[in-house]
Amino acid sequence: MKTEDGADLADLPAIRLKPGAADFGSVSETGKAFARINPLVRMGSQFGDVADKAYMSPDICLMHLSRKVGSAKDARRRAHWIGGRFYNWASGESSAYVDLSGAVIRGALRYVEDEVPNEIHPRGEYQLRLDRAEHLLERFLARAKENGLIT
Repeated sequence: MKTEDGADLADLPAIRLKPGAADFGSVSETGKAFARINPLVRMGSQFGDVADKAYMSPDICLMHLSRKVGSAKDARRRAHWIGGRFYNWASGESSAYVDLSGAVIRGALRYVEDEVPNEIHPRGEYQLRLDRAEHLLERFLARAKENGLIT
């Protein structure tokens, strides 16, 4: 599997820290920076951050993981044409990585009964390589069907 710039996914790290939001490399990040100036938006955002980075139940982890993998797959499909690459850049979406909080990664690994690395902090922001995220989602879905979480 290849990325937008032709690199092989296998050559990229499986997981990495998400680059800081202070690098205004996309229209999306710049808009978020301006929105944080407003105290009401900042306060509402903090509630969302706490909710996303606290312990997550398996059903919430599954929803987050599914949504994020779906978004990355859409970014991968768009990356084949210039308009799609521009959209990915403007929205800050990656065709190679899935943005996930540590709480989602930890919850998903726990649910599929994998060892959870101590280095993955629940409040951390990470990027999981798309192929690894797809594999984790497949295993999560299979286990969820076994356990009756989904039908």
